[in-house]
Amino acid sequence: MSTEQPAGRGLKAGWMTIMAHFGEVQTLIILGFFYAFLLGPAWVFMARHDPLTKRRLRESGGAWQPAETAEPDLERAKRLT
Repeated sequence: MSTEQPAGRGLKAGWMTIMAHFGEVQTLIILGFFYAFLLGPAWVFMARHDPLTKRRLRESGGAWQPAETAEPDLERAKRLT
């Protein structure tokens, strides 16, 4: 019996190695475009918008809101559990 592999298997292994490196490069390029052209402009838009409305907190001086006070009783405690 011969231990030699057919020539096609060696070519396939070499081709798969080359294509694996090509795939890594292609992935980096696609992710780079994704971040540069989709997330970049979205970040610029979100930088102008204040989703937590922190600017109003600076103007008013704080975020304190008065709490609802009620007498502690057994019925209220039962509803909370």
